[in-house]
Amino acid sequence: MAFRGGKERTRISTAGKLNSVFCCPHLGLKNLAASYGECARYFGSHGPVVPRLKNKIDKNQNAINDIDTLCHRGFTLIELTVVITLISIIFFVTLPRIKNDIFVDQTKKTSRWLLTSVRYLKEASIRDQVDHALNVDMEDGKIWVSHASMAEEKLEKSETGGLTLSDGIRVLDVEFAGNRKMTNGVVQIQFYAKGYSDNAMIHVVNEDDRELSYHITPFLPRMKIIEGYVGLEE
Repeated sequence: MAFRGGKERTRISTAGKLNSVFCCPHLGLKNLAASYGECARYFGSHGPVVPRLKNKIDKNQNAINDIDTLCHRGFTLIELTVVITLISIIFFVTLPRIKNDIFVDQTKKTSRWLLTSVRYLKEASIRDQVDHALNVDMEDGKIWVSHASMAEEKLEKSETGGLTLSDGIRVLDVEFAGNRKMTNGVVQIQFYAKGYSDNAMIHVVNEDDRELSYHITPFLPRMKIIEGYVGLEE
């Protein structure tokens, strides 16, 4: 009786270990192998639970072998060369486009600012009956608006809040009627209270030598944008 009781207790203990093996997926392969050994001793190699446990051990061993293969597999020189070549081609193709897009955005920004400012200056000079001006700083690449009765503090604020040209864009000159071209200093284009303005052309260029001409006409409310360097007499 004692022997049978001991035998039953041993089976119960082993069954408890088997349950813990199948219920806990995080047990290591060594624990599975130890449990398999106990099952083989007490139940025989053809017991009801032993084949399931052996299959689980085999699957875990195969998974570990696959992981080891992936971890230790390196890249060949040909694979690395192909990847580096593809990256170089993509970089070579996209870099000029990115650079051109940046310039286009800066040109659009300059054009929008000038269009809006010229329209405002023409309207404000008539509405307020005060002469206004578009100021172009040739050296510092700044453009801002002002009017005759503007206080010094507001004038400085207007200059600070005006348009600052990017490094890739610069003003070549400001041309007035009579072929007068201003290439340095701060140039003023006047907008008069009587409803007209100076006839002027602002020429700008970028680092790729692409030129634009902004034509401010005396009586039209909108500024004209012309591709290339175009003089007032042309």
